[in-house]
Amino acid sequence: MRIIEFEGTPAEFELVKHHFGATTGAAVPVTPEPPSRAEASPKLSPAERHEIVVKALIRIPLPATMQKVFKALLKSSNGVTTEELAKLLKIPRNQLAGVFGAFGRRLSHTGASPKVTKMPG
Repeated sequence: MRIIEFEGTPAEFELVKHHFGATTGAAVPVTPEPPSRAEASPKLSPAERHEIVVKALIRIPLPATMQKVFKALLKSSNGVTTEELAKLLKIPRNQLAGVFGAFGRRLSHTGASPKVTKMPG
């Protein structure tokens, strides 16, 4: 018995099944379960998490707009919507989206501590 595992749609499998020696039968779609949050994130101590956050925030100067975002979030005890945040910063929401996108890239390109191979989250 030979089991073949293929990730893709049934239509995609039809295009490549000859590479697997599959000439008859239909592909049985299998939807993999996403990993649980515990499996996806490495186990980090509070000190390691702190180190990663600090490293991401100080590796290059934090843009003024992102500093304003953090200050606004710190002042709000109940959180704020993106609409409210854009009004507080006096910028359009699409510019705020760009600020968050840039911050995401900053986090993605910040190497983790030596013990961690993958950023949490």
